[in-house]
Amino acid sequence: MLRIAVILLVVFAIPFIVWTLWRMFKKRPDAPAPTRILLGAGFACSVAALLTMAVLEIGQGTQDGAYTPPSLQDGQIRPGSFEEREREPSTDPAR
Repeated sequence: MLRIAVILLVVFAIPFIVWTLWRMFKKRPDAPAPTRILLGAGFACSVAALLTMAVLEIGQGTQDGAYTPPSLQDGQIRPGSFEEREREPSTDPAR
């Protein structure tokens, strides 16, 4: 959850960073920042990032099975994995 919050904060800050860099390259350090526009752009970027993360997470699907954690075998670490469970036949006629 903390990772998602940090990502969203960084994405929210992107318009402010771009504005600051643009202002430095134009050599106009006294130019006032369009606060409402930057806040709106940051909010829009954060919402777009959140929606993108949600769509990508939905595409991952769920793992149905027993989880086997990583283990040490023959001096090598074997990664964790899901072992398929045998599904019982459904008694529901709609399936």
